[in-house]
This record gives sequence, C-alpha cells and structure tokens, in this order.
Amino acid sequence: EGDGLWRKALELTRARLQSDGLLDPARKRAIPRHPRRIAVITSRDGAALRDIFAVVQRRCPSVEVVLVPAAVQGDAAPESLCFALDQVSRWGEADVVIIGRGGGAREDLWAFNDERVARALAACPIPTISAVGHEIDMSICDLVADLRAPTPSAAAEAAVPVQAELRERLRASAAALSALTSYRFAHARESATSAARRIVDGAARRTDRGRLRVQAAAGKLNALSPLATLERGFAIVRAEDGHTIRSAQALTVGEGVAILLRDGAAAATITATMPNDVITIDAHGEREAS
Repeated sequence: EGDGLWRKALELTRARLQSDGLLDPARKRAIPRHPRRIAVITSRDGAALRDIFAVVQRRCPSVEVVLVPAAVQGDAAPESLCFALDQVSRWGEADVVIIGRGGGAREDLWAFNDERVARALAACPIPTISAVGHEIDMSICDLVADLRAPTPSAAAEAAVPVQAELRERLRASAAALSALTSYRFAHARESATSAARRIVDGAARRTDRGRLRVQAAAGKLNALSPLATLERGFAIVRAEDGHTIRSAQALTVGEGVAILLRDGAAAATITATMPNDVITIDAHGEREAS
C-alpha cells in the first residue's frame, strides 16, 4: 500500500527500461552548443514555459522557442505527452527538445514516470532535456533523456548559450584566425623568398658550370688549333695550290711553297729535301749536312 506501491511500480518500469538499454549512458547524445530553435513540451499555462522563455530571452534572444502544448498531470497526461513527442519528431525542425513542468506533488509528476512517455522520449530523434519538478525530484524521463536538468530554468540555461559569451568566442576565433592567416602569409612569403634565392643560386651555379665547360672546351680546341701551333714557333708549309705539305717527300726541288708563320707568311723555293736527322742549321742560319 501507499509509498510501497508507488515505489514498486517505479522500480519495475526502471528495470524494464534498463533491460532494453534505454538507461545506458552510452546512448545519450550531446546537446547542440548553438541551437537556433528549441521545442518545449509542457503546459501552455504553466510556470515552466514562462521560466524557459525568460531565460532564453536573457541569454540569447535570437533563439526561437516553440511551444508544443501537452497535459503534464492527470490521467490523460501520458498520452498527451506521447502525442507531443510524436509531433516534434515528425516536424523535425527543432535543434533541442525540453520536456518538463514545474514542481508539484508526487501524483502531479507521475506522468513523467510512465513507461510509454519514457519510451517515446528515448525514440525522439532530437536531443532531449528533461526538467521535471524541482532539484530533489527524479523521474523516469530524467533517466531516459539525453540531459537531466533540475528545473525548467536550468534546462533553458543548459540549452542556450549566453549571447555575450558567443560574441567573445567569435571575437577570439576571429583574432586567432587573423593571427594564423598572418603567420601563414609570412611563412609563405619566407618560403617564396627562400625558393627564389635557391633558384637564383642554382642558376648561378649552372651558369658557372657551363662557363667552366666552355672554357675547358675552348682550351681543348685551342690546343688543337693550328694557330696555337704557330704560336709555339712552328710553321706550316703549303704548296702553290694551297694544300698543306705534311711530308718532305711531297716536295720537289725548284717547287715554290708558302711558309705560314705566327705573324705572317713567306714565299720560298725548295732547293733540296733530306731526312730530319741529316740537316742542321748553324748559328748563322747556314745549312750543314751531318
């Protein structure tokens, strides 16, 4: 009888919900930090709606509060609350759902211990906040909802951020973004400068290597050049037809030749030919046979 019967019914409901996993903390969802619209399931004439609306207006007036009226006590209350939850789920335009009422006697709050209401609340696709009675009151809906608030006013405070705090966070975020942008711009500029320096240095090194290769090739060409041979004191003998004489055997006595020297040319006539080891030139320029 009395309290024992109420407590037994409550424990049986809780046990069934527990066995179905509806009281598992892991299934609870996070409440959105910046909701645009809040659906409130409560009595149209109750103090809970006025408290919630006053808190929302004080903290962030831009948040829209939509009332989904329902009976919150009496025999018809469980069915009315389930119907309101179904309406909110079908509508789907709210970001948060607050369900609850102000304080009252145990009989007045009993609708929020109804298993049908608890299961409808658990099935709601929108994050839910339960705010039933006062801080000392605990209902089955409080256990099933994503968040339990001790009072309707506390539920509104949990659902809606302070607008001034939002502005401050936005200002801090903007400052951080500006600082990050400046840092990245400076870093990009430094990287571009470094890349340009590497390109210039690389081009200079390639130019130097190319110049050295050209100089080396020029040195090799110069070493093979007939002009270099003339610079070392040698001469080039050409026949009258202009071809170069490479052997003494190609010459005939009395033949005219041109002798090319470093700084000019001389005309000569062949008076004799002989091997290299036979003829020498004395100190006066006279030929002597060895």
